[in-house]
Amino acid sequence: MTEERRAACELRLPDAHRFYDNIKANAKGASVIAPNTHKGRTVTICGAGPSLSLIREAKPTGDVWACNSALPTLWDWGVRVTHGVTIDQNLAMLHDAEWGRALPVVYYLSTASHPQVGRHLRDHKRVVKLFHSFLGIPDPEGWTPPSRWKPPTSVQANYEMFLYTTLFKPSIMAGHGLNSVPRAICLAMGMGYDHVTVYGADCAMAPDSPAMPPREQPALYPPWLASLKMYADGRSPNVHGQIAMAEGIIDGRRWHTRPDMVISAVHLLELERGFPFKITLVGDTLPNAMRGKPPEFFDSLPKLSKVGQVDNFGVHAGQVENVGPQEAVA
Repeated sequence: MTEERRAACELRLPDAHRFYDNIKANAKGASVIAPNTHKGRTVTICGAGPSLSLIREAKPTGDVWACNSALPTLWDWGVRVTHGVTIDQNLAMLHDAEWGRALPVVYYLSTASHPQVGRHLRDHKRVVKLFHSFLGIPDPEGWTPPSRWKPPTSVQANYEMFLYTTLFKPSIMAGHGLNSVPRAICLAMGMGYDHVTVYGADCAMAPDSPAMPPREQPALYPPWLASLKMYADGRSPNVHGQIAMAEGIIDGRRWHTRPDMVISAVHLLELERGFPFKITLVGDTLPNAMRGKPPEFFDSLPKLSKVGQVDNFGVHAGQVENVGPQEAVA
């Protein structure tokens, strides 16, 4: 992708101050997902991107996981869904566009999800199971690993891992990508699925959208943002407020994406390479457009420099002046 300007973007996790409190609250009576329980099975994992509509003719067999708002979308389309998956940590998951309707599927939540989300689902007699989604959140000030804690050699000696390893029975740790779909793929691999087919992981707005307005006309940015299609149900990115967007051309086609999404696009390709013949990414999506590009292409893309910090994000025509820090919204 080529862009006119680059910037550093801050990714803010909604309710980040509750992160450790959520984990501790969810540990009470938790039912966790055990590893290697689904060998010999297949799963279709669905994101909520515009290309999700392709699944309507696919009639997938095996398990069908719907991430976040893909669940009510698929349900309303009449597509068979068996599970909902999220790593989100805030109460937005209780909106009707997400999981407010508590549809009759099994729910997989990260151990850092807001406790009220799991409580809402259980109140509706839904099965809720938990897995870990590692984020690397800083330790509480002054915390040091207790001498009685002996973490496995492969485990980081930080507070987040301390909670995962001491409060829960052994489960699965997802740690790739910034959004729910790549984390769901990690979960599926940990559960032992033989193959994962992925729909709706666009990591971008619908391609070939109108060009971003020039810097000299900032008033045009909000209506332009509202014109983009971000979700399969037709919603635009302005449901999250005024967010930073990069514009780039790949093989003659125009793409628009957020900082967290472009990093997840790269991570999806990394997962595909890491599990050869086990992952299929379906659709007219940013990861599929990026596949096979030379190393210098990927070297020019944004990178995570630390937790919550994305460097080298391409922002068209000075839109940096028009937007603030970004939330990593799955």
